[in-house]
Amino acid sequence: MPCHGVDGHGDGRLAHSLAHSLKTAPADLTRIAKSNRGQFPFARVANIIDGRAIVAAHGQREMPVWGDRYRGAIDANEPPAAIEQRAQAQIAALARYIESIQAK
Repeated sequence: MPCHGVDGHGDGRLAHSLAHSLKTAPADLTRIAKSNRGQFPFARVANIIDGRAIVAAHGQREMPVWGDRYRGAIDANEPPAAIEQRAQAQIAALARYIESIQAK
């Protein structure tokens, strides 16, 4: 998590070097549940990671579309269904990690 940081506070190794080019600083991912009345919006977070949900603060999609990156074929013969299944598993794993670091 080069922008949000391993702990999700928005202070990753690239956060400061990209600060001049981003419209907003990387979000503190540990505060998502607090911003949503104590509930972690798992599906919405997964859709943001996937790239299906637009985040207004990101403007013209400054955050990488991880779903596209996760959908890269491992080999030329990998079936599309296997690629999608793997991508969805990676997206869900990242969303579960973000859920696990929510501030109490």
